[in-house]
Amino acid sequence: MPGLLVREPFDTHATLATLDAPALIIHGDADLLVPYAHSLANKAAARRAEHHRVEGGQHMLPAADTWPI
Repeated sequence: MPGLLVREPFDTHATLATLDAPALIIHGDADLLVPYAHSLANKAAARRAEHHRVEGGQHMLPAADTWPI
């Protein structure tokens, strides 16, 4: 199904495996569009990654009480 929507898929895991730079991965555990497990797989694939879970975080911008402006 994603092949119908994405004409040029980007292999995030393969790219992260070759990246020799720090990576910051922030993912909400209530994301209904991209599963939280995907961010954990990205962390595992990366050589140098820091992973932060946003409890209750959804796919769009976090609530104002998460990161007040």
